[in-house]
Amino acid sequence: MKRAEAEGQADAGKLEQAWREIYIAEGSDWYWWFGDDHSSAQDALFDQLFRRHLQNVYELLGQPAPPELSRPICRGGRRAIHTQPTAFLPVQVDGQKKYFEWVNAGRYVSGSERGTMTMVSAGLIREIDFGFDENTLFIRIDTARSARDDLTTVDELRVRFLEPPDTEIRIQGFREGAVSAKMYRHQRSVAKASVAVAVDRVLELSV
Repeated sequence: MKRAEAEGQADAGKLEQAWREIYIAEGSDWYWWFGDDHSSAQDALFDQLFRRHLQNVYELLGQPAPPELSRPICRGGRRAIHTQPTAFLPVQVDGQKKYFEWVNAGRYVSGSERGTMTMVSAGLIREIDFGFDENTLFIRIDTARSARDDLTTVDELRVRFLEPPDTEIRIQGFREGAVSAKMYRHQRSVAKASVAVAVDRVLELSV
């Protein structure tokens, strides 16, 4: 980074993004998950995210990332924290909890990965289902009761993607009862992205 700045190898915008990736890598408790005294089933995910932020630095500067960043830091095996989709999903995004639309979805139960943690509390999100068809990714979020009522305490819900980097969907309007969703990449709205959301018994999202 310092050499790239000194030699003028990247424009100011790219340098700012690269510094942001470094600050993210420096500013979180990544290594807390790598020690023997603290662990969870998400260790591999934290490992991958940490290395992804460092890889992004090299990509932003137009340089090849060291091969070491492609290899996991954690070597121990971990149990899966979610199931995988088994077939295409015929989901209609209407906020209703329809069994046959989601029977072939992958499923993550909130809190199931924290068995080794000191404290486990019931959070707002209880379960996340996910899957796809030929063109569309589907996500369903279940709360304790009705998502329409439970999410009125939330200002914004974000779904962030590992790939492509710095891409996320922001869902807003829960308090007002007028929920909308937009995709952002590098903090800018992606106008061509087709995102649909509905909140009733559950929250359903497609992109």
